[in-house]
Amino acid sequence: MLLTNIFSNFLFSYCGAQIFEVYGLGKEVVDLAFRGSVSKIGGLTFDEVRNITESSLRMKMQIVFILYWQYKHQFIAPDNT
Repeated sequence: MLLTNIFSNFLFSYCGAQIFEVYGLGKEVVDLAFRGSVSKIGGLTFDEVRNITESSLRMKMQIVFILYWQYKHQFIAPDNT
């Protein structure tokens, strides 16, 4: 019985504890993704996160295209000089 009380007290205190703080994300992102957490300094909004993600994806697609183009021109259709 004593162990049951100790475990239940531990569980309830752990569930209510604020064990981390969110840095770099705005209030709307924190409220949706990290409900109950604190972000004192604020940060990125959903629109800014989307823009960063899109620009990163665009850059990766350009790199893939360049690598494909180099592969195609070097190995598939080499210069006949």
